Amino acid sequence: MVTINSILNIFINELIQLEPGIVIQTPQYPQGGRVFVHVGSLLGDLVANHKVAGFASHSATRFFSWCDSPKADIQQLQVGRLRQQQLVKDYSQAFKDLKNEAERTRMVKKSGIRWNQWIWDFEKVELNENEDQEHDSGDDCEMQDGNTSDQAGISWQKANKMMSALSNFKVPFGVTHIPQWLGQAKEGKIKESEWQSLFSIYLPLKAIDILLGDIDKLLENSNETGKTCILINNFSALVACTHILEAQSITNDLSLQFGEEYWNYCETSRTLFPGYTINPNHHYALHIEKQLKWWGPLNGVLEFAGERLNGILQQIPASGKVGE
Repeated sequence: MVTINSILNIFINELIQLEPGIVIQTPQYPQGGRVFVHVGSLLGDLVANHKVAGFASHSATRFFSWCDSPKADIQQLQVGRLRQQQLVKDYSQAFKDLKNEAERTRMVKKSGIRWNQWIWDFEKVELNENEDQEHDSGDDCEMQDGNTSDQAGISWQKANKMMSALSNFKVPFGVTHIPQWLGQAKEGKIKESEWQSLFSIYLPLKAIDILLGDIDKLLENSNETGKTCILINNFSALVACTHILEAQSITNDLSLQFGEEYWNYCETSRTLFPGYTINPNHHYALHIEKQLKWWGPLNGVLEFAGERLNGILQQIPASGKVGE
């Protein structure tokens, strides 16, 4: 069975041979300059990179190859320890040796590990496996509850006012427009680029004023004041996480800030949405702080760009005859 990994193996093997470097003559360097090619493994959880990154599936006992946190512990929202190098390689080789696809599927769901070329760069990631976790909570949180408006302290009047304000919001050319009737079934599913604009531009400019409402009335009710403060704190943390993910450059301070803001977001969500469902996406986002430290800006591998590219490709007329 030929898969994308089978095709990548040939390409990666060629790149690995260039790691020592080769001398290339150019007009600027007529004597030649040494060019190096280094292949680095990708640790990520994005849909477009699932197989390359080591993601197994939402139903797997362990979600991916490099984190040892089992699905049974997902409610704790804790990052698992980095899995032992040799154990990952052994599982990876065992997966490769299996010839039956059903057996491979069962193995991946149990171990969270499949074979691919990147797995052999595992030892090049320098991490402290016994590092204490500063946060026990987990950007991509989807709080699911049947009565979110009341529990979050948002009246339906405020919710409708916000939707109306967003639908009449004017943005400059080049900024992705969100659906006019945001939140209604007739608009269908919101695209990734629309989510990005919503939390990086639209809501930060409109939401706070609407959530606060009449300050004098708000201050008269201490219970409502407390709810509103928690809600704004929750919202601000999510916006901060979104902007850090979009950053063109990353520092250690920014990566730490992401971890703190995401921890704040999840802790306030527990208060605002008691009984909400914790999904694998909550756990995946816990790893973003470390990914930012390891790899720098993640905007090159975010779903925003990938989903937009997929949309463009799908609109190309092919008459059902791709490649001809």
